[in-house]
Amino acid sequence: MSGNYIRIGIFAPEDVLPYVSKITHVKHKEYCGKQVRMGSQRYVLFSEKGLTCVECGLKGRFFALEKQAQEHDRFHFNMYGINSEGEEVLFTKDHIIPRSKGGANAQHNYQVMCSACNHEKDDKLELPETKRVKFTLADRLKASGTKISLLKVK
Repeated sequence: MSGNYIRIGIFAPEDVLPYVSKITHVKHKEYCGKQVRMGSQRYVLFSEKGLTCVECGLKGRFFALEKQAQEHDRFHFNMYGINSEGEEVLFTKDHIIPRSKGGANAQHNYQVMCSACNHEKDDKLELPETKRVKFTLADRLKASGTKISLLKVK
């Protein structure tokens, strides 16, 4: 378990992802007697882009219904994988182009990362010796929310 969380349940991805809503604050589903808001940007990311860290390839295996210990009663899902040492690893929503570098806070600028890779990446555009394909200039512009148009040259 990660950090100071109180966990009340573990669920397979197929028990969570079908109920994800792109409409924030609208759709709720009951798990373990708690109403869980299913419009989280993280849930949408995991639903659309998968459960695998783009850097190290670790796969998310389950969702844990948790809340931070100091919160009153707001349970939410965190996704976890299991590393080679058998430890739980929290998965996160990473900004491809960091907010600090002008990246948009939008689905097209998010990617799935385990917390270890996200911590290492920090606010860089990519990790050194990255395992993923380098982004083209057009990809970077799109991720930052910049509108681009292609000109046809005859």
